[in-house]
Amino acid sequence: MKQYPLCFQRFFRDLENDCANDLIVYLEYDPVDEANREKVFYQLISCVLRKYLDQGMLKDEQEYTSKYPNFRDVIKKCFSSQLKISSKTEVEEFLTSGGMGDIYKGKYYLYEGSRVWNPCIIKIARHHDIENYQHQQFTTHGHSLDFEQAQKDLSDRFFREVNITNKIGQPWGVQAYEAGWVSGRARNGVFLCLEFIDGLNFKQFHEKLQEQSGASLSVGAICELIAQVAEAMQRFHNFIIHRDIKPQNLMVVLRGGDGHRFARVIDFGIAKYVEADSSVFHNISESFNINDIENAKRENCFRGTPDYAPPEQFFDSVGVDCLVDLYALGCTMFELLDVSNAPPFYGQGFSSISGTRDLAALQKLHEQGLPEVKFRHKDNPKVRQVLKKMTAPNPMLRYQNAARLLEDLAPLRNHEQLAQAVKAVAENGEYKNPDAKRSWSIKSLLGR
Repeated sequence: MKQYPLCFQRFFRDLENDCANDLIVYLEYDPVDEANREKVFYQLISCVLRKYLDQGMLKDEQEYTSKYPNFRDVIKKCFSSQLKISSKTEVEEFLTSGGMGDIYKGKYYLYEGSRVWNPCIIKIARHHDIENYQHQQFTTHGHSLDFEQAQKDLSDRFFREVNITNKIGQPWGVQAYEAGWVSGRARNGVFLCLEFIDGLNFKQFHEKLQEQSGASLSVGAICELIAQVAEAMQRFHNFIIHRDIKPQNLMVVLRGGDGHRFARVIDFGIAKYVEADSSVFHNISESFNINDIENAKRENCFRGTPDYAPPEQFFDSVGVDCLVDLYALGCTMFELLDVSNAPPFYGQGFSSISGTRDLAALQKLHEQGLPEVKFRHKDNPKVRQVLKKMTAPNPMLRYQNAARLLEDLAPLRNHEQLAQAVKAVAENGEYKNPDAKRSWSIKSLLGR
């Protein structure tokens, strides 16, 4: 405040007179330099919140984010303390926004009225998030929903996440604590409360390692990560098929784990129950019925992420088996290994008319087989062979279960190299890829 006296003097005067209508104006009085604009805006919006909250005249958060889109995250941080989720879930701070709403860190109390709590992650999908979900279903998956159906679809995904993750257990997944309507009202949106994991998804982890150390994961470390996911699949393939394995749905635990198992599988929102074991879920959530006729009709539309889906998933998302997860894990492995840092058909399969993904075109690309992976360093024929078998377009030529994949990965995986990479990212330290051998050029021999 001392640094920008004119800004705050005029703001407090106008706030007192109820005429502080445009907060951007006050940033221009001194003016506030670019580096401090978000910090000063936070102070301004906080004062507005306190005054009008006491008077019962506070506008909805959405009105402020619409008016000041450049300060959206600042506003959400300021409003986070006002969110009321449920009697057992408490919001502490805004973290980021995802594909299906906002993500917060908070506390989950073991029972109502308890003083004992676990740190948690809270996903909240509000009215506009549900509208975005509607749009996503049409542009990515080829089917449209009305608003009420989209709301139900999203809430079903959240309830399903609770059901499945609690059956999978540790240390393969992330525990889901509860899901429901925000403050018990459907019009306030739907929420999902998850165990807090101090980590990053596979894509974020690899990108941060490259940015921080200028080095990519070694092939042995990548094989270790993939093997740990395959071990999780051995567990959950007994009762569900994930159907959306990709780097964004796989977590690397940086701190707080057991020091051995770093990979966790998340987001079981579109998982398919294995019929033989689906009965174990019938009494967990009355709001979700896997045999619902309307859901089954919509399930015939594509479910998954096109860049990581095998050919058979495009025309029959209901009849798929565990082989689709093994294929998607292969596409994830490709992305970690390849110099592009991208999925196999990134940038391809877009409709020239609408600019959206063309599912028929992407299916044909996957039917042709993945392009040859380009290793960052020395070629590895054994890894190439495993990858080719994981992503065979013909399901009969693929690994038939995770156990067979683990047998071939066993001599290729390197836990020590992965542990070193995790430690480097967690502690902001250095990581040297052992695959990057020194070039024996004349200059290096001469010590230049």
